[in-house]
Amino acid sequence: LYQKLQTGSFFLSPYELYAERFGPWDQDGMPLDVYGQGEFLLGLARQAGRWSVTLFGTLGAIGLGLAGLLRLRQKDGGFALLFTFFLPVAYAFHWYPGHAGYLGPLYAYETLGVLTVGAVAMLTQVSDRWARGLVAAALVSGLVLFVHRLDQARDVAHLRAAPLQAAESTLGLPANALILLPPDPGAGKWLLPSRPPFAEDAWVFLRALPSPGVNETVLQAMKLGERPRYRFQPGDALIPGADRSRDRLIPDS
Repeated sequence: LYQKLQTGSFFLSPYELYAERFGPWDQDGMPLDVYGQGEFLLGLARQAGRWSVTLFGTLGAIGLGLAGLLRLRQKDGGFALLFTFFLPVAYAFHWYPGHAGYLGPLYAYETLGVLTVGAVAMLTQVSDRWARGLVAAALVSGLVLFVHRLDQARDVAHLRAAPLQAAESTLGLPANALILLPPDPGAGKWLLPSRPPFAEDAWVFLRALPSPGVNETVLQAMKLGERPRYRFQPGDALIPGADRSRDRLIPDS
């Protein structure tokens, strides 16, 4: 039921939907394994850094939700706790093998559900005055954060459009040009590649891989090796809100 409400299908998870829409993809349009980009050890190091934040940040917040569920178990017989345990177990069977491209929603959907149930359970244990105050504070802070995110959403939209705008402003760019995006994984979260299949007379945007040999092998496998190549060269940092006026395309030797 949860997945039906989120994606429209009982059997389609938010992770799979994100991977299908945002890639990266192989030559057949299937999502690629995000760890299979030719830099396995470096990928593990990055994940260790991310998980250090998760351990001391996100899991702390989840702990508050679980505390509420523990207090709720006398009313629901422990059902909510069992649900939060078996949900990631079920997803584990769905993720592997491949963990295919799921670097979008991450655990936000599941975490919000746990925190909401836990917060409601905890509100039932406090005085009416505190309950009203906490609910009012949550509503006000939610509105403030929503307004704050509008500017960020605009900046991200401009950044996502930067390669296409650079291509449109490049004189004499061939109709079948292959435009390689920076290989930095951080940039890859902002700059979306083209999705196969590729039209013969349309620009193709792909994120370059850090290893030249692997990069060439992938391009040949995707039948893009003979297209005229250009590289998207950012004029400023690839972060939302940065100046995009100096972005350009340069021929790739």
